[in-house]
Amino acid sequence: MKFFSTVIEQLDRALDELGSSSAIGSRIALILVDNAVELLIHQSCEHYAKHGTQEGALSPHVRREATGTNLDAKFALLRRVGDLTESQARFVAICHSYRNELYHVGVRHDDILRHLAKEYLQLACDFLPRMGPRSIGWGPKLELGSRVLRYVGEDYRLTSIFHNRAPIAAALLARLPELPVAFPTQLKANLLERIETIAKHFDLISRGLDGQADPADTLRELQFTFDHNQMLSKKKGDVVWIPWSHPGLREHRKRLEATWRQQFRRVPTVQWRNKANVIGKISDPLEATIQHRDLNAQMDYLDGAIKEALYEFDGIVQSQIDRIRGK
Repeated sequence: MKFFSTVIEQLDRALDELGSSSAIGSRIALILVDNAVELLIHQSCEHYAKHGTQEGALSPHVRREATGTNLDAKFALLRRVGDLTESQARFVAICHSYRNELYHVGVRHDDILRHLAKEYLQLACDFLPRMGPRSIGWGPKLELGSRVLRYVGEDYRLTSIFHNRAPIAAALLARLPELPVAFPTQLKANLLERIETIAKHFDLISRGLDGQADPADTLRELQFTFDHNQMLSKKKGDVVWIPWSHPGLREHRKRLEATWRQQFRRVPTVQWRNKANVIGKISDPLEATIQHRDLNAQMDYLDGAIKEALYEFDGIVQSQIDRIRGK
């Protein structure tokens, strides 16, 4: 009982935050819904670990994995018993990663978080009637807070409402706010903004410091530098930066170039925009979220390479300014 009351309270608080339309409210709502979904998933896994499935008892290894902290192991078990679809598992994983990002990186994706939290809450309400422990009991001293009582009523001890939780889910869904823009449309706008930012950043450095460089050569160079900086950091951690034009690195560069493969011959803004437009027309919010994440992952590499080159470019320009000023 206490488990379900915690889930209901978290979802109710998330609805309050979604109703505020503030950026911080959207972040808090996503965190609250993610906590509730994790509880539902974990308690379902606990149930199967204890009672087994239609196929029989779980092996000790599967029980340990499914009741630990690894979400993928929980997803695998719940997909196996038919409680979770592949797209639902991917959607939960994406939302969970955004929640972790809010904790560790800070403010990002503010323009989609409210929409994402709303869709995530709808999925949580789909899970609520069918996930968690099957048998529920409570002691005489258990008292529920006002947030939970609004969904279960004062006479909850005399009813089976915690066993038949569909009315609770429906009552939660009834409080969802209407948003002015459709979710896929918001995802499309988010992607198009990032595409334009990547294109703008590349344009700033494409001609080099003297304005004479070939953009194709610049694109190749920044990818080569990025790839090998990544390789060095994996092998040795942070290293002192040395430009590839340094005489001592010329032979080393030739050896690396013999096996290196360039990923992008041009910045694929046209293909990315086309894909963003397709995502904006997807009616299934889970599928739209998955494709939004996949396209972002495609952009991550080139975005990272361009940003690293831009930081380096800015540093060189600033050092020249400082030298002119006599610093």
